[in-house]
Amino acid sequence: MDSKPVTLASNSNGVHPVMTARLWSNACKAKIQVDQPFLVSKYNKFMGGVDRIDQNIAQYQIRIRCRKWYWPIISYLSQTAMHNAWLLYRESMAAATLPLAHLQFIREVCKVYFARSQAKNAQVPLPVHNPKSLERRCSADIRFDGVGVLDITSNAMQHRSAVLCAT
Repeated sequence: MDSKPVTLASNSNGVHPVMTARLWSNACKAKIQVDQPFLVSKYNKFMGGVDRIDQNIAQYQIRIRCRKWYWPIISYLSQTAMHNAWLLYRESMAAATLPLAHLQFIREVCKVYFARSQAKNAQVPLPVHNPKSLERRCSADIRFDGVGVLDITSNAMQHRSAVLCAT
C-alpha cells in the first residue's frame, strides 16, 4: 500500500546497500525513484511460495460460518490443494492449448466432480442396512404375536425386538 509501516528482520541481509525503486506517485501522477533498503529489495525479488498462495487463496476463499473448530482447517487444505493443482496445470501442456485462470480452473474442477458424483449416484442404489430379509431374521408368527415388544416406536426397542427374534 506504500503508506503503511513495514517491519522486517533478517540475519543475512541488512539496510545497506540502499537500493532505489520506482513507485507510482499520485501527487506527481508519474513514477518516481525512492530509496529502498537492501532487505526489502531482496524480499520483493524472491517473494513467492507462501506469499503467492495466500494471495491467490484469499481471492476465492470459502466463507461458510460454522461452529466446528476443524472447518477452517479443512477448507484451507482443500483451497491449498486446488491452488497447487492450478499451478501444476499452468506448467502442463494442457495449459498451452487451453489456458485457464484460477477461478475458471476451480469451476472446471467442480464441474467434473459434480458430474462424476451425479453419474455415480444415478447408477448405485442406496445401500440396504441389513442384507438379510426380515422373514429370514424373524419369522412372521413370532413378529406378530405381541410378546416381548414394549414400544414399537422406539428404534432401540425395534432393534432389540429383532435381536430377540433372532435368538
